[in-house]
Amino acid sequence: MPSPDQLNAAANLSPRERSAFKSLIGELNDAGIAAEFIGSPEGQPEKYPPGLTVDGHLRIDFQDYYVDHTILPLPHSAILPAAMSEIEERLFCALEKVRELHASDGFVVTVVPQVNKKDKTRRRYYKKVLAIAFLAAALNRNVSSRELWGDGDDDWTSTEIYDFRNEDRQVVFAYRNPLTLSYSIADSTWLAEQGALGPVAEAIRKKSGNQLMRAKALGIQVALLVDARRSPDPKEPVLWFVDTAAAAAMMNDISASYPGVIARAWLLRDNERAVPIFPHTTRLLS
Repeated sequence: MPSPDQLNAAANLSPRERSAFKSLIGELNDAGIAAEFIGSPEGQPEKYPPGLTVDGHLRIDFQDYYVDHTILPLPHSAILPAAMSEIEERLFCALEKVRELHASDGFVVTVVPQVNKKDKTRRRYYKKVLAIAFLAAALNRNVSSRELWGDGDDDWTSTEIYDFRNEDRQVVFAYRNPLTLSYSIADSTWLAEQGALGPVAEAIRKKSGNQLMRAKALGIQVALLVDARRSPDPKEPVLWFVDTAAAAAMMNDISASYPGVIARAWLLRDNERAVPIFPHTTRLLS
């Protein structure tokens, strides 16, 4: 039973933070690891050393961890959700037919989002994408738009042939600056590849070099709970389709820049499951 102090501490958190810590603690408890929420250094500064501004104080496996909660902001959030929906609507049923007609071969189609363009232009582009996919599947070889229409084709697209059984993505969604997303038609799942995490990694890198480094200097164990759950609030767009391996690689890169600052990190997905991403292991607590 939580103490009055623990309940008061939880009341200082936002609803999203409360649910995130509840999910992490529940996941740890289900795995047989003792875990409880103790307090909120940011919400109860009088109870903690000055300068400690992380969101949660958790006791996990009888050790104290000071855990900061952070969301993964969605890059290009002004255009990306609409562009993804349009690609799903215009391409995926037809690409599924390509896959069915040529079941022995898999394919990866690279697509450039058609933002701020007239509907006629967008329709023409998606017809081009499908024509290239069908041609590549029929010829059983890679085909690109530049091969057919020359180097002047700005909206580059291609279809590459793979062994479908060993390929878990069928559509690569390429956006400049850079951003690369993958979609598996077989699993109806979007995934963000590591390149998509560039802006996110930079934000966490800055946090590690400032806020979390100051916390670590107090001689405590610092941890990070990375929240990639889809937000119902359109004003809080979240990169909900992040790949766990990409998130783990991101944390390894950040830890290499700031060794010893973050003791461990978890990724919280839409299914409310907390997955360890640093140190990268199959166990929730190694």
